[in-house]
Amino acid sequence: MKITANAVVTIDFEMTNQDGQLIDSTKEDALIYLHGHENIMPELENGLNGLEAGNDFNIVLSPEKAFGEKEEGKVFTVPKTEFEAPKLEVGMQFQTVDEQNNPVIATIVDLKDDDVVIDENHPLAGMTLTFKGQVKEIREATKGELSHGHIHADGGSCGHDHDHEHKHDDCCDH
Repeated sequence: MKITANAVVTIDFEMTNQDGQLIDSTKEDALIYLHGHENIMPELENGLNGLEAGNDFNIVLSPEKAFGEKEEGKVFTVPKTEFEAPKLEVGMQFQTVDEQNNPVIATIVDLKDDDVVIDENHPLAGMTLTFKGQVKEIREATKGELSHGHIHADGGSCGHDHDHEHKHDDCCDH
């Protein structure tokens, strides 16, 4: 079976940046996802299309195809008084909202006397990322997985609330 839309795919990979620094690895816990449902980066998914179990892959994504370029407009200086934390440190992360009121993770990048410089860019923005690994398994998705758009661990329920009008078997396969 080849990787196509609606397949459940298991992959092991290491993700490195342009300097070869290891950013993430699935060696301890393989990634299992539903292909074609935006559960992983679209360009990574495109690179996996058509592969079979046992195939190795080496997919390089430019910043534009991964987490985007760093945007200087997402770096702000705010007064320290806006923070409740007793001790602030460079590298600390916290959740805030962007101009469109969408949740974002911000990182403290500098501390000044009375101010804090925060960066709302994704921590991997501006990086070329390489995904090197192997396709471990491919299977057909269940009806429940397809209707929810993601996999169900060990064939169980995903914990969604179900409409009372639906029978349990209509939304989750067991």
